[in-house]
Amino acid sequence: MDAAQAAKDRVEGGEAFADVAKDVSDDFTAQSGGGLGWFQKDDPAYAEYFDALTDADEGDLIGPV
Repeated sequence: MDAAQAAKDRVEGGEAFADVAKDVSDDFTAQSGGGLGWFQKDDPAYAEYFDALTDADEGDLIGPV
């Protein structure tokens, strides 16, 4: 989680989330700047994300998840 925390620190320091995500993501979200796209709330693959998202307000920086 050190890399994830470092990315969060960069965003909290003022870098654009999408730019940091493109720089550090190693999965399909890199191309979209960290966007997860659409998913079903009952999809077990996204359960942790869904829980984190529903507990946050728009614009909140949460995680690492």
